[in-house]
Amino acid sequence: MTSVESTVDDCKEKSFVIVSREITEKRALENQLKFMAYHDSLTSLPNRRSFYEDLPEYISTACSAFPNVGLLYIDGDNFKAINDQYGHDVGDQFLTYFAEKLQISLDYKFNVYRIGGDEFVIIVDQINDYVNGRSNGLDKIIQSIQENLRKGWTIDDFYFSPTSSIGVAMFPDDGSSVDELLDNADQALYIAKKNGKNNYIYSNTVHS
Repeated sequence: MTSVESTVDDCKEKSFVIVSREITEKRALENQLKFMAYHDSLTSLPNRRSFYEDLPEYISTACSAFPNVGLLYIDGDNFKAINDQYGHDVGDQFLTYFAEKLQISLDYKFNVYRIGGDEFVIIVDQINDYVNGRSNGLDKIIQSIQENLRKGWTIDDFYFSPTSSIGVAMFPDDGSSVDELLDNADQALYIAKKNGKNNYIYSNTVHS
């Protein structure tokens, strides 16, 4: 009788282990699929879908003490020439370094999103120094980005010291919705590139 009870208990333990492992594996797969849905496969940064879900939450936290949320729309200058000259493998590595430099420039304090190609967006919240169409805090962040990119990096013995163009939109002055803010930042980015690249423009100067 003891041997039968021992066998039954052993079967229960094995069954529990199998079920537990299946649940753990299922959750791991769900987490992996969720990560893939909201992150860029190359840089592991949050993607456009994540950006569209996150920005309204940042906007909702704006208050009298910190009334503004800034949007930096960043485009790498002359990225197509890198792909054409060095190939897509080097181009992919370049974008990975580019994304890392953006995060380093922010001390990892703000979210960086890759929304396509060599286009990135940064959300900067808790801004309380936006006066007369400019923010000293944002200016310093942009200058840090420009300096860190210029320091450059090496890929396959090729040295790159890139520049970027940046369009800046500010909630609520430049829009209250995701699409409106992104569109105004994109228009400012276009003017920044048109004015000689390695440059940044606030949206309010475009429409003034």
